[in-house]
Amino acid sequence: MPGINDLEFNKVDEPLRYVLKKFANLIDREWPPTVNQKGGTHIIFHSFVLVAETTYRTIIWICAETPSLAGRDSKFVLSVPPLARAILDQIFTVCFLSEDIEYRSFWYFKAGWLEIKRQDLRERQRYGSDDKWKNVLSTNQDLLEKLGELAKVAKDEKIDPFPNPGRMHEYCKNKSLQDYLTFLNLWFYKQLSQAAHLSATGLITRAFPQVLVHSSLMPEKLLEERLVQIRSSTIVTVLTLTVALLSEIQAILRFPSIGADLRYLWTVLGTYWNEPKDLYARRYDSLLTS
Repeated sequence: MPGINDLEFNKVDEPLRYVLKKFANLIDREWPPTVNQKGGTHIIFHSFVLVAETTYRTIIWICAETPSLAGRDSKFVLSVPPLARAILDQIFTVCFLSEDIEYRSFWYFKAGWLEIKRQDLRERQRYGSDDKWKNVLSTNQDLLEKLGELAKVAKDEKIDPFPNPGRMHEYCKNKSLQDYLTFLNLWFYKQLSQAAHLSATGLITRAFPQVLVHSSLMPEKLLEERLVQIRSSTIVTVLTLTVALLSEIQAILRFPSIGADLRYLWTVLGTYWNEPKDLYARRYDSLLTS
């Protein structure tokens, strides 16, 4: 894969940062009347864009070569996969919500309410008599009440767990959406999850180059060359996933001023790298123009 020099990277980094901020403002101030906000969809999408912006900026700061800062280590790039997976998780969730946005938005928050409720019960059983926990438990109760109102949780309602990304395709009725989620799981989620959970494959990916150096089986110079390669592929993946997330949300909200910005980003990315070019052709070309 070609490396990322400053000129090429700035062609997509600066407009992407602009679109992230612009998108968050549009969701907050100009929510389209054609999209129902029931179930807290507005909160989900607004939060997702804000989190994506922070995650993206964090990753780029970690991976940056310039400016040179004391304490920033080239090996930090090996810690990025779990952050990249967080963006991918959001893509899965938006795809899944899009098929039945009102019902699944309610489900999303109901499942969240249930998890917080269970945690609150555990904490009350263990720390209920501890004065140091009074403020925490009080805050938890306020959150549960507000979230319960948002999700319209009924008394004694049976709430099913919200599916994780690896299982979302099983719930989808649309065949093309099923196929796309299966594709994401195979080509993106599996690899990033392995790196995040440090399965044997993930451990090899994140630690093996350093292990070889420490065992004197690889010179330090080769490790640095390998880190440059990992940095390059990691940044491309993060750029691609961030633009994909925004494209999924745009396909639902249809802000007139956003579509052209995203198509520009896909065009620039596709000019340099096959990964975003293939993904755009597979889904986002038609999604952004339909």
